[in-house]
Amino acid sequence: YPPGSTYKMCTLIAAMEKGLVTPDEIIKDGGIYLEYKEDYFTPTCLVWSNYGYTHGDLVAWQALMVSCNYYFYYLADKMSISYTDSIAKGLGLGEATGVELYEYLGYRANPATKAKLFAGTESANWYYADGIMNSIGQSYNSFTPMQMASYTMGLANQGTRYKATFLNRVVSADYRNLLFEN
Repeated sequence: YPPGSTYKMCTLIAAMEKGLVTPDEIIKDGGIYLEYKEDYFTPTCLVWSNYGYTHGDLVAWQALMVSCNYYFYYLADKMSISYTDSIAKGLGLGEATGVELYEYLGYRANPATKAKLFAGTESANWYYADGIMNSIGQSYNSFTPMQMASYTMGLANQGTRYKATFLNRVVSADYRNLLFEN
């Protein structure tokens, strides 16, 4: 599934790691991101699209709290997709979680993924719009619920991710012997 706004934490971590934004740096939500208006690409913040107003001046935690798309468009436009993708990979998105069942890996939005999904067509090309939309969890991101659980667990544990599991332990039928413990 596309992760939607839950991916914004990944974008923010990438921007902070890259030194592009600090926790108290103010970014003004303009409602419509006009950087590429000459190319007819003008993504909007949802509050602008729905209600015609902006979130105003935001620092990082406020941008996450109100889920301001504009804030994350701005950040994504300052980073390469390869850098954002490396952070997403490090957070376990599109990667195996270690769960004991067969696991579909999903995929992260990047030029290689798009080329594979649209092989042999003009749509296989990567455009800046793809990176902008990636910043809010759209574009060509597709993750399993278990990957999203692992991702949020890693965020909650300040970057430490544990192997995902459904199985804690196996005991004998009479509950007297521990056969396996994960």
